[in-house]
Amino acid sequence: ILNKIKPNLLRLMFYKESEIKRREILFSKILPSQVEDAVRELNGLKNVKAEKIKEKCSLTVEYNLKEHSLYDLEVFLQQKGFILDESFFNKIIRSMVYYAEEIELNNLKG
Repeated sequence: ILNKIKPNLLRLMFYKESEIKRREILFSKILPSQVEDAVRELNGLKNVKAEKIKEKCSLTVEYNLKEHSLYDLEVFLQQKGFILDESFFNKIIRSMVYYAEEIELNNLKG
């Protein structure tokens, strides 16, 4: 599976040693209009910047790991009724990012 992951995605997930994270959130293709609403919701959060990715059912989100995590942001969206992409491949990628961020946050705390 890992050889199917785009090199840029791996770099975003593991090699950016910074508190500022930039991630992609993929949504179910059933409701493509939900992406614009999700961008508005995320941009309403403190120190979060979200932007729709053109021609895709996804957005990019930038946040400080000391304030937010991808897991927290995705749970926030799901609680608001947004439907994320639940493909097997995307679930694996998200789980790896959640784990990497948890470890990195623990390292940042000392």
